[in-house]
Amino acid sequence: MPKLSHRSRAVAAVTAAVVLGAVGCDVRGDDGPGESDARERQPKPSASPGPVWDSSPASLAAVGDSITRGFDACSVLSDCPEVSWATGDSGEVNSLAVRLLGVAKAATHSWNYAASGARMADLPAQMARAAAKKPALVTVMAGANDACRVSAEAMTPVADFRSGFEESLRTLRRSAPT
Repeated sequence: MPKLSHRSRAVAAVTAAVVLGAVGCDVRGDDGPGESDARERQPKPSASPGPVWDSSPASLAAVGDSITRGFDACSVLSDCPEVSWATGDSGEVNSLAVRLLGVAKAATHSWNYAASGARMADLPAQMARAAAKKPALVTVMAGANDACRVSAEAMTPVADFRSGFEESLRTLRRSAPT
């Protein structure tokens, strides 16, 4: 295996930490002395945080990869968008769309354009489909398929990842109401 530069190792470590943190893995390891005591002294969050919007958005679109498609959630090796965290309408999942739009409106005012196996290079096309609906809110969860590769060399280069994400945002901004 070729030797990685210091910068490549740092990018791989940061990417791995972000990906592992996003999927709920504990990358911190055991608490050091006094660490848990310091966390306990932190102020507790309010039980009823204020709203992010003055009113709920009128519509929602989701783009990304298998996590947003509910892959493997209902049956092995298949998508299950009805249990998607973003747009699912199953009674077993309190999706973001259901919480923000309500059950009836979520069925007609939310769209899921994510695709299992998608990488950042796929995001601009997904975003174009989502933007065509003129949603008030767009969720993006992508990057695991770019970072979780057999080697650092197989990972999507940072510049390509950034470029794909920036292109996606430009696509959305072009269609956003002014």
